[in-house]
Amino acid sequence: MESPQRSSGEKRVVEYLRAAGLQFKEQVSFPELKSALNRSLRFDFLVHANKVDILMEFQGPQHYALSTVHQTPPHTAPVA
Repeated sequence: MESPQRSSGEKRVVEYLRAAGLQFKEQVSFPELKSALNRSLRFDFLVHANKVDILMEFQGPQHYALSTVHQTPPHTAPVA
């Protein structure tokens, strides 16, 4: 599924994945995978590479700075 509302960082990831010839899906979730608040977790990308599925989440600046859009506090340090 292609996401119509990609961030600029997600667009760059898509360009890289396509250039690398990798198969991927965007905005994937799994019904059995829930947050501590019992909400479905969604990942930006599911990449199929060498018979392995890799989940990717692109962390844009909204994860590290206060925002009027996102009402949760930012992370204090990047999570690898």
